[in-house]
Amino acid sequence: MKVYNSDQIKKIDQLAINSYKIPGCVLMENAGRETIRELIHERGSCSNTYAIILVGPGNNGGDGLVVGRHLYQRGCHPIFVFLSPPEKLPQDALINYEIIKNSGLQQIILSPQDPLDTITDACLHEISLGKSCYCCVDAFFGIGLSQDISGQFEKIIQNLNNHTLLPNLCEKPFVVSCDIPSGLTSNTGQIQNIAVKADLTVTYSTGKPGLYTNAGTTYCGKLKVVDIGIPKDITETRQHTAEVTDLQKAQALQGSVTRTSHSHKGTHGHLGIIAGSVGMTGAAILSARGGLRSGAGLVSLIVPESLNTIFETTLPEAMTVPTPSSSPYLSDENFAHITTFASNKTCLILGPGLGLHQSTEKLVCKLYSQLTSPMVVDADAINLLARFPEILEKPGGPRIFTPHPAELARMLQCTVADIQNDRFSALKDFTDKLSTCSFEIVGLLKGNGTLIASTRHDVHNGQIHINTTGNNGMATGGMGDVLSGIIGGLVCQGYDLLAATQLGTFLHGMAADQLLQEKGVGFTASEVCEALPQSRKCLAVASD
Repeated sequence: MKVYNSDQIKKIDQLAINSYKIPGCVLMENAGRETIRELIHERGSCSNTYAIILVGPGNNGGDGLVVGRHLYQRGCHPIFVFLSPPEKLPQDALINYEIIKNSGLQQIILSPQDPLDTITDACLHEISLGKSCYCCVDAFFGIGLSQDISGQFEKIIQNLNNHTLLPNLCEKPFVVSCDIPSGLTSNTGQIQNIAVKADLTVTYSTGKPGLYTNAGTTYCGKLKVVDIGIPKDITETRQHTAEVTDLQKAQALQGSVTRTSHSHKGTHGHLGIIAGSVGMTGAAILSARGGLRSGAGLVSLIVPESLNTIFETTLPEAMTVPTPSSSPYLSDENFAHITTFASNKTCLILGPGLGLHQSTEKLVCKLYSQLTSPMVVDADAINLLARFPEILEKPGGPRIFTPHPAELARMLQCTVADIQNDRFSALKDFTDKLSTCSFEIVGLLKGNGTLIASTRHDVHNGQIHINTTGNNGMATGGMGDVLSGIIGGLVCQGYDLLAATQLGTFLHGMAADQLLQEKGVGFTASEVCEALPQSRKCLAVASD
């Protein structure tokens, strides 16, 4: 599914209205009706209930007016709350206001100084008639919001989020947001001072970047993208910001490489892992397990000789190559030995648990710039290479980077806040920085709504891909090490760099989602590894 930023969506809407002559009020009507359809699917009948409709000053308020009107048609009593004069609404929204006014539906128009007791009194009256609260419709602000929310708007949203908008009247109201939770920035997922925490967000025509990353996934609740009648040839031909890697896309990615009945371990690649140091053997072990559980044919690690016993006893399915040095970390003196180790590997992983020793720094720079095999660059390797921008831009072969925000900030020489304020632009800056490399570079920015992009604009059109799996139970040590192993293992099996990164990230999050459902928070990175085969099986079954 394609994802468009706010400017792109405005152009799409204008094309539909001006070139296809679809009246804006028709699109608004469609948006409201689709919201009702999704709302009733979630909540069931609204007969003999009441609802609060929070109407903003723009066309998003008009969407709310349509929703309230159709709730009324289905037996619900809507209470329309205005914090600005409804007569000043834009033309399409004003048409819908005239309809609800002529229908005699209840309005509450609050000035900036008015208390919120009027809303409470209206709800008390409905409760006295035996009605329960069906929902609260958030139609304050849409995708065009560009400033912090303040005044009465801020107060109502704060009370709504704290479950005190309707004190002692009912349980927390079910909140549905029209298009986007008010206060959430459409392009970045950042919050404009405060934002509505919705239970359901019904977004119109296309996905918006901010719904899939940063605070977006938390604040939008369940997300539904609905068709409001924009002609498909408009959206299919317009430039878009990103694409979503959802279940359907992941199925297609997994199916692009097949395992034949006569295959053997030699046909599914050999993953080489350059990782681990004293105190951090676990990182290399988890990466190896990720490679094994993702389906790689062979997995080998080159490790400090003094630590070899740990790896051999922990990873019976993997092979180890101990360095001839007694040092507890890999260093520049191991370069020739590692080069020999890497010569027959389908894909390499460099970084998990390597440490930041000065001699390791020299080793990483030489391996990165001289080894020609595809390489997943992770963890300590990223932090070491960030110190040498001139080397970072001269890889010896194709590379996949898997930074978290702090690691990307080091490579871009900016702050973590700069990354999180606009994760899409940050990742684009990174791939643009490395776009002059002779080899493909894939960047993966970890976090809520992991983002992936490639420098191969001629093949991938420069699109950013948004992962849709994963949860906050993954906020524990070792998850990134497992991910690097999964991605490296998929490259070994024949997936191209971008496909391996997309599919690996999806499977990683999918396994964690299954564990969260089964066990709750507290599952480990090792358990995610164990759940990977089941995730691959579920994708295969779903695509049959």
